[in-house]
Amino acid sequence: ISAPDPVISLGQLSVAQVVRAMDVWRERMRFHADAAYVHVIVNERREAGASLPHSHAQLYALDFVPAALARERERFGAYAARTMGGNLLADVVQEEVRRRERIVAIDDDTVLISPYGAAVPFQLLIAPRTPRMRFEDEGPTGAAMLHDAHGRLARALGPNPPLNLWVR
Repeated sequence: ISAPDPVISLGQLSVAQVVRAMDVWRERMRFHADAAYVHVIVNERREAGASLPHSHAQLYALDFVPAALARERERFGAYAARTMGGNLLADVVQEEVRRRERIVAIDDDTVLISPYGAAVPFQLLIAPRTPRMRFEDEGPTGAAMLHDAHGRLARALGPNPPLNLWVR
């Protein structure tokens, strides 16, 4: 669960509680560092596939990298080779900030973007302003931005909107 008292949504937590929840996710991810791929998800409400009424995270430590993610990693590697070490996500974030067409919010650590060609309505991407290899590495988690994004969605869609959160 995301906090000592079960809540329906991460949006009901304080920023400090979201920080703590994300620190726990990172701790569990580091515990499974030997896995080929580690994925954290949060589903809230039945409409988003949640099987429990309270907010909770699930961690998947796989002994393989799913094909779609393997292809994504290949594209990141090819981009780095083509640009002599460029970081695709950092360059996308930089271009999005320059254009200011899909930026929802910016704070000291992260950028909240409505991605081009979003797969679903109201899809948002929280990207670090300073890239690092893995979410579980030391550095900002984006917890304040996640809290802000959840509040924005709640204002647009009503309290405790269905949520699918993926940490990749």
